[in-house]
Amino acid sequence: MKLKPSKTTNKLHFEDLNPRRFEDLCLNIIYRLKNWESIKHYGATGKDDGIDIFAYEKIDDIEIEWIVQCKRYKSINKSQLKDVIDTINQVPDVFLLITACDISKNNQDFFEEYAKEKNVKKVEIWTQSILEAKLFSDYDDLLFTYFDIDQRKKINNNVQLINKRVKLRDLFKKELYNKFDPSQPSIGFHRFNCSEIIIQKIGYLNEEENTKDEFGWYCHFKGEPYDITDEGIILIIGLVSGYIKDNKFIQKNKINEENNNIVLSKYFEIGLLPYDNILAFDFHSDEGRPIMYCKYTGKYGPFKKVYYENVDNYKYKQR
Repeated sequence: MKLKPSKTTNKLHFEDLNPRRFEDLCLNIIYRLKNWESIKHYGATGKDDGIDIFAYEKIDDIEIEWIVQCKRYKSINKSQLKDVIDTINQVPDVFLLITACDISKNNQDFFEEYAKEKNVKKVEIWTQSILEAKLFSDYDDLLFTYFDIDQRKKINNNVQLINKRVKLRDLFKKELYNKFDPSQPSIGFHRFNCSEIIIQKIGYLNEEENTKDEFGWYCHFKGEPYDITDEGIILIIGLVSGYIKDNKFIQKNKINEENNNIVLSKYFEIGLLPYDNILAFDFHSDEGRPIMYCKYTGKYGPFKKVYYENVDNYKYKQR
């Protein structure tokens, strides 16, 4: 079943705003853009002069005039871009065109060159994508006002997620770590009161056959704990032979016959088990080892990433 994307993942529908409402949105953004000496919104009354918004700023006693045109077009061609410049009856220091559509590089170059021919000192263009980026980045209240998109809910969800990660990190350190010995490295197998942690896929029952999924992950397997970080638990999940080529690890069984003269080394296969993928846990299971009940999210199974480190380099690595 194909999921329908949420409206926050789709492009904003500026065309749903009537032209005056689109101008109001642009005015709200322009008003906050700078510490203006003066700003005026003409809207429909300024159409004959080609001015929707007029403003000026002062920098070291130098006044800089801005003219802003707001075009809620679904598309715009060179002829229309030319008209945008031709309709203004005064030459500003800065001309800003805000559109509800994207403009090709060729057309943007044409617009900028034509404006300079008309003695406009500086030209700026805010296309649909730039306008949308500004709204999501800096003006979440306007997203709510004009599009009913509440970024505050997303922020609150992110804060809750961060708090959950911090609590799990501190809890796992309390339950899984031995008392710290300053004479020992700050990370490594010796830090843990257990030699293994069980990873079990949510929904898997122990009496079921423990088969591999399409990405090669078992529903129930073990790893050796190595570190607890802000992101999750570092586990050693394998010891393999191979070599590194072009920053990628090649296992021994995948080496071509013509490359059989390559010098192999031993590598730890390492997985970062993120807190977000740990849905439940049991520190005192009947198996005598902690169990992490996890969701699997694709080719890395329960892990955020899987990588390889040379045994000799990794075993004695300290912070």
